[in-house]
Amino acid sequence: MPTATVTPAAVADATTRYLGHTGPDTVAGIGVATWLNVSRFVEATGDTDPLYTDVQYGAGSVHGTMLAPPTFVLAVRRPSSSGALDTMAGHDLVERTESMRATWSDRIPLGARLGARSSIVDATHDPGSPATTRITTETGYTIDGRPVAEVAATVAVRERDLQKRGIHRYSAADVDELVHRLENEPAGRGPRPRFWSESHPGDPLPELLKGPLTFSDLFVWTIAEARSVQAGNLHLKALASLPGRWRRNPETGWTRWDRHDAWIDSAASHEAGLGAPIAPTELVFALAGQHLTHWAGDAGFLWRLRLRMSTPLLYGDCLHLAGRVADRWHQEAPSEDERHAVLLTTTGTNQRGETVFAADATVLLPEPGRSVELPLTGTPRLRSI
Repeated sequence: MPTATVTPAAVADATTRYLGHTGPDTVAGIGVATWLNVSRFVEATGDTDPLYTDVQYGAGSVHGTMLAPPTFVLAVRRPSSSGALDTMAGHDLVERTESMRATWSDRIPLGARLGARSSIVDATHDPGSPATTRITTETGYTIDGRPVAEVAATVAVRERDLQKRGIHRYSAADVDELVHRLENEPAGRGPRPRFWSESHPGDPLPELLKGPLTFSDLFVWTIAEARSVQAGNLHLKALASLPGRWRRNPETGWTRWDRHDAWIDSAASHEAGLGAPIAPTELVFALAGQHLTHWAGDAGFLWRLRLRMSTPLLYGDCLHLAGRVADRWHQEAPSEDERHAVLLTTTGTNQRGETVFAADATVLLPEPGRSVELPLTGTPRLRSI
């Protein structure tokens, strides 16, 4: 059984040797935006936008090709790391990606050859209650060596804190209402341009509903983000260098069980300090991105997205996405290209009305006779809430 001999402060200290380098728990994902890879990703988020699913539609779009959604970069390399935690045997700690921010400079066309380079840039110990170590990783993504996105993610490592509630149970009336909403979800903006001059502060974003979160959702996301899913002897060998991942399975007694499996295993989630299986923050981030591209339409461009988690999205939870236009501005870029930007806020709440995340995003929109010119160059002037 794990012990309390490894503290969050010890994790911070051990992680310092990885500063400027890739974390030991970080592995490469896909390398090409093939139709299959993109399709798996959008299916895992329930995205029905034909720009990301239909080759023929994409060919006839303003881009001349099917695209991958902006958050598809998460499948190239997961941008978060818990530092040295997985190498430290005997710990009784839990980790969670508590915030993510991303900036894009271009779109991702079908067939793009993608690369990524990540490094841990900070490991800070907070002795508060509960004591927490925060590990920040920055990842740069490329297409044929050219920058396309930058993502930073911060993971909080702390002592166990089991969720105070169990899996939510829905009444018959709840189910009827959810089914009605899911079956009547508004369509995305699609090929009809959303012009900057037609978007005003206070305008609401269409509301989307995701869930209830199922085992299939969790497992399909694992495949979508191209995480290695090994079994048998291969899994055993992979864990050999990561003793911080070993646990005794509470159901079978197997002592080399991977505690990361607890994120999708309701029978054993408590063994890793979880009250129930929970959605990775990266999945929630992708859902937030979908909410924004749903609003912006084919001609819009998601420039920046910043998200902070408030409470986990548990197995069985729904996620209600809502937002508004917070601001808009016009910018003359260093290259003399004009940028028409809007600041959006979006939140995700569960079926209990609890805030799961809060986010803000900058989206570039076209104007009549003027498209969004890409790739972006120069230093962006961004606004925040």
